[in-house]
Amino acid sequence: MDIPVIDTIKSLLNQKLADLENFLNADVLVFSSPILDGLESQFLHIVEQLVESENKKDTLYILLTTNGGSAITVERFVNIIRKHYKEINEASSTCVEAFRQPC
Repeated sequence: MDIPVIDTIKSLLNQKLADLENFLNADVLVFSSPILDGLESQFLHIVEQLVESENKKDTLYILLTTNGGSAITVERFVNIIRKHYKEINEASSTCVEAFRQPC
């Protein structure tokens, strides 16, 4: 069952994410989760979707919210990202806040 408000929220979030990617001239990955063993295949799938996009950039910004987790999994995440991107940045709250301000 589709719930219209959820579709509207998804659409708005996707538009804001696209705006942020244009502002940063980079791909943006939002990750909000504990970093648990076994997430590598799902993470790889998400990164591969970004890479296959016709608008793929050489730079990736990561908006990361996590309470920690497996250092081994983090290392695997980093290796996945390094394989596909020349430059990797963490988008700080300052950067995101600057995006929200009128130019």
